[in-house]
Amino acid sequence: MRLILTSNTVKLAVLKFSSPYTLCFLLVVLVAFISYVPGLSGEFLFDDGPVLVDNSRLGLGIKNFDSLRLATQAYGGNRPLAMLSFALHEFLSGSIDPLSVKLVNLAIHMATGWAIYVLFFSLFRSEKTSVFLGSRAGLAALIGASIWLLHPLHVSTVLYAVQRMAQLSTLFVVLGLLTYVNYRVKWAERGAINGEIGAALLWISLLTLLAYWSKQNGVLLIWLLPLVEFCFFRGQWNGKDLRWISRLALLGIFLPPMVATIYVSAGGWESIMSYYSLRDFSLQERVLTQSRLLWRYLSWLLWPNIFSMGFQHDYVEISKSLMSPLTTLLSLLSWAVVLTAALYFVKLSPSIFFALAFFLIAHSMESSFLPLEMAYEHRNYMPAVGVFVPIAYYGASYLNKAPRKGLILAALVCITLLSSLVFLRSYSWGDDLRFTRDNLARHPDSPRNNYFYGNALLRQWRQKEQLELSERAAEEYAAKGRHYLEIMHRLDPSDVGAIVMLYYIDSTIFRSLGTSEYWHDKLMSTLFSADQVLSATERNALVLLMECAGQGECQMTPGEVDSLTSALADSFPGQVDEFELKTIYLNSRGPNMEGLADVMEEVVLANRMTRDKYPILVAHKIEQREFGEMYRLVIEWLRIDRNKLDLHLQKAIFASD
Repeated sequence: MRLILTSNTVKLAVLKFSSPYTLCFLLVVLVAFISYVPGLSGEFLFDDGPVLVDNSRLGLGIKNFDSLRLATQAYGGNRPLAMLSFALHEFLSGSIDPLSVKLVNLAIHMATGWAIYVLFFSLFRSEKTSVFLGSRAGLAALIGASIWLLHPLHVSTVLYAVQRMAQLSTLFVVLGLLTYVNYRVKWAERGAINGEIGAALLWISLLTLLAYWSKQNGVLLIWLLPLVEFCFFRGQWNGKDLRWISRLALLGIFLPPMVATIYVSAGGWESIMSYYSLRDFSLQERVLTQSRLLWRYLSWLLWPNIFSMGFQHDYVEISKSLMSPLTTLLSLLSWAVVLTAALYFVKLSPSIFFALAFFLIAHSMESSFLPLEMAYEHRNYMPAVGVFVPIAYYGASYLNKAPRKGLILAALVCITLLSSLVFLRSYSWGDDLRFTRDNLARHPDSPRNNYFYGNALLRQWRQKEQLELSERAAEEYAAKGRHYLEIMHRLDPSDVGAIVMLYYIDSTIFRSLGTSEYWHDKLMSTLFSADQVLSATERNALVLLMECAGQGECQMTPGEVDSLTSALADSFPGQVDEFELKTIYLNSRGPNMEGLADVMEEVVLANRMTRDKYPILVAHKIEQREFGEMYRLVIEWLRIDRNKLDLHLQKAIFASD
């Protein structure tokens, strides 16, 4: 197996650096790096905070096997390889800081671009594939890989630190496809020898595991392999056309959705539907809306209009039925017609069917029936790979006939255009205030964009001393922030986050308005009539409110806090932890945490003890010097923490100073 790897994969990885196309692509890699530089200075955003900054398991370092195990479990047990990469990053650099994390993400992006270049070159250079281009293979690989590497849609993946998960998954999927193509070219010529099939299975299995451990959609590599076989190799084996291989590959394309349907029908439906209770849309609404969003994603890839892109896409209209809006039915019919036509003409133009099927397969987990957020740009990182295959194929076929001067001019224009778009988006990502402002300017009807821009303005007020702002300038930022939060409230009156933030602002900054009581009453009436799902931003706003009330800045009595937390628990069952909110409130009141004992008693009596509550309760018992009760709680904690995810916290209790 070592000889196979050395003579095949390594040769392709090196690819003759004297090749003009390879040298050109390396220049494109350099241009991509320069284009992303403005965004490297940006701070951590959104999910970066809880996943990277405030993640206690990630901050343990790589001291021993146990700390290594905890690092792989730092994302709820999922995506262990991606989390391990962050833990190693912190161990080697000494900290998790935005600049170094984003630099590594950019390096992964460039490595993936190189892998795509090698993959495309392997496909287009072999006479045994249906997309053979001969001497034009290098040009086609250059076109396809360059467009992918410089596409502005990927900025929100590369510069969104936590999306290293999507990057690593895509990298390993591309390497898996490359491994299959390399072996398959050999088998098409002279069949498999010397245990090559076993070696190929081992390599692809390993790469599939690595992709899956980075992000769950990495398992789709298994589904993409029969697509490569059906479109590009068509059953060729040992110089012969074996139709049964091609038919088996076609079955492999349609088999996974059949298996998924059987699984769901056999009982998986209930577990999926239980998660929809945490969403403000139904299964039917999500599936119907995705049919429209997939066309939007594809349009972004084919026509990269950065003014229609953005981080938040909550402005997208939800499809209530096939006719509401009408574009839902049109989208579904369009997909059916396009796919049918592409399959019918697959022998004439295999790259077109491959691109469409690859795009849909790569989106099948995040853009189908699973109860995830409706839309995100980073979901296109892997699907984009297949989309650019026909562009590379037909682009090389056409440009190869063009004069050399015309070819160079066209390349310079495309590279300049794409790199400029990447530079503009990266510049926006380089500053929190600029980033949220630009997103709002492009999508002013987005409630979340108004909320995040308002919060970004408020952060300027909070950091007025650090930024050396005058009192007047700081109040102007706060006033603007309040304005955009009011707009958010008008766009979505049922959103709890905007009401909480307006109550907080009018209680702390603009008390002279005398409107804090209005917002308090508005919050309570909204909670009692709520029939929605709390978003992460709304939960964060509630935490801020509890801190504000505990510190005495928001004028809420202990009775009003009890009423608020009870209303939240009643209105959002399973979404709000009344104990956690009360604990935050009591902690904010001072170190003595008066009243915490009563709250703990409520939790114990209601049998609501969970792993996350034990550290607080144990700390309280130690403070009260109730060591017998402390030992009892630790024993309970150890019993329910079967995977030893909190072992580092438990050890810290008994560590000597």
